Amino acid sequence: MAQRRRGKELEDAILTSTWQLLQTTGYTPMTMDDIAGTAHTNKNAIYRRWNTKLEVTVAAIRKFSPVAEVFASLKAPNNGSLRADLIELMNIPLTLIRPIGLKNIKGALRDALPNFSKANAESYRRIFDENILRNYLMTILQNAYKRGEVKTDPETFPETVINMPIFLLITRIISEDHYDQETVLMFVNKILVPVFAAQ
Repeated sequence: MAQRRRGKELEDAILTSTWQLLQTTGYTPMTMDDIAGTAHTNKNAIYRRWNTKLEVTVAAIRKFSPVAEVFASLKAPNNGSLRADLIELMNIPLTLIRPIGLKNIKGALRDALPNFSKANAESYRRIFDENILRNYLMTILQNAYKRGEVKTDPETFPETVINMPIFLLITRIISEDHYDQETVLMFVNKILVPVFAAQ
């Protein structure tokens, strides 16, 4: 029988159950029925707060993973070279992948992308223009420009070039391939440094 809990107590129970299932069952096989059963409530209680499995999962990740702490401690890399700064930049996702799990992130991202493709221009802009990788990249490129590692002002770079790190990250995560330190070095050495240095 469902326990009679309301408000924050019920919400916390749902998010706790979602996080536990994320670690054990995994995102893709996890269902709203699983979440409701583990939380000893019913699906209506979940749907009153979140519309989809993706939404309740994101809420659980925000509550129980170190996402907030990671982002609060971040700053734009400034190691004295374009390559070193790009390696640090592309390592940022690894600090989030480890506690959440790459398979879980892949599954959630696959659910999210169809909605992004149907989204309006504002939603698209938030994904590609207002993400932390892009913001830090502009600082990295400006520093590289001052050191002479980049030939032209990064403000004149094509959007496709500026968005390359986030594009590489998203396509890698939704594929069946790993995203690890080896991937970071491959992206930086073979793609990002040559492309940015050639601008």
